[in-house]
Amino acid sequence: MIPTLGEYALDSWHVTIVEKQRYNNGRWHRNILIRGSADTFESTTQLTEALDLLAAAPFASDPVALRLRPGRSAAVRLRGFERTRCDNAVAGAFTLELEGVTPWEESDTSQSYEAPVTGNGLVCEITSGASLASPLSLTFTAAGMVLLPRFGDGTRTLLYAGILPNESILQINSAAGKVFLDGEDVSSQVSGSFLQTTPRTTEISFEADAEGTQTGTLQLSWRERWL
Repeated sequence: MIPTLGEYALDSWHVTIVEKQRYNNGRWHRNILIRGSADTFESTTQLTEALDLLAAAPFASDPVALRLRPGRSAAVRLRGFERTRCDNAVAGAFTLELEGVTPWEESDTSQSYEAPVTGNGLVCEITSGASLASPLSLTFTAAGMVLLPRFGDGTRTLLYAGILPNESILQINSAAGKVFLDGEDVSSQVSGSFLQTTPRTTEISFEADAEGTQTGTLQLSWRERWL
């Protein structure tokens, strides 16, 4: 595919891309070096405009999205930019140094899954083609009065220490670390760890106190990640 930086497509350039990932001080780091050249511009004015647009592309937003593979992007910031221009030959080249804000690429669109909850225990299994774990957000709509609902992913569990009236909606935004009940922030009433998907298969479970019901509808959403 044609690499893009923000809204700027590098389709006018012959590019080579070097990606470096290293583990240091307890976390992964991503650095990307893009070199490009072109001698197909019709005038030096077009060449200058192309180089100017490329130089401005990393500042379109902070961070800016770099797309090197279909369906996924990495959030990056500019570390360095160098341009070379030969007016006589109407040719130019550039070197673009970028640093990942996070070490992963993330899917451009979110995955979703909906399952009925009919009792305590395993609700469903979801599959992921990613190489990294990613935050798993949930929306639970109660059917009947649900007491002390708890959600699990096979490794982590998250407990809401409260009551869900019939048809109330509990939203768990794992990426932001926030929980809402019918639009009201109730993050202070949860304990445990926010859920995540894992590469391949993740088992999602639900439990609630026996004094209430254990039924409702569970909607899951996540964005896949790759190192």
